[in-house]
Parts: sequence; C-alpha cells; structure tokens
Amino acid sequence: MAPIISDIALRYAGKVNVFRLDIDDDEDLADYLGINAVPTIKVFSGGHSIKTSVGLVGSDKISAVIDGLINKANMSKTAAKTNQSL
Repeated sequence: MAPIISDIALRYAGKVNVFRLDIDDDEDLADYLGINAVPTIKVFSGGHSIKTSVGLVGSDKISAVIDGLINKANMSKTAAKTNQSL
C-alpha cells in the first residue's frame, strides 16, 4: 500500500492531506482511530471519519472517493456563493 499512498499524496498535493500511520510505532493513535487491521484507509472531513476501508484498495478507488469529496466541497462552495448573491 505504501507506493499507492505515496502516489495519492503526490497526485492530490495541495488539495488534501495524506498521512501514513505505522500502528506498531503508535499503537495509542491506532486504537484511538479504531484501526485494528492493516491496511486500513480512513477518510476524514471536518475532523470526523467519514469513510473507512479495510484491505487492499487500488489507487483508482481511492482517487474516486477523493474526487467525489472534492467535487462535493466545490459544489457546496458554489451554492454558498450563489445564495449570497441572491
């Protein structure tokens, strides 16, 4: 998974934050986040976990989730601007 995560981090640099956690090095954080299997991918928005995937996931699936969230955020910003101008 490390090469996939590195690729995702480079692809979305400046748009999303990507972090890797070695659960052996930081067991307390892994417990806090509810990670008890590897690999686990968690997507956070507004400080809350909104999506979790356990097991191998290809970069295309990860990208689809990220793109969907970015598009949703952009649509919300556009709607907010439209409402302000009314």
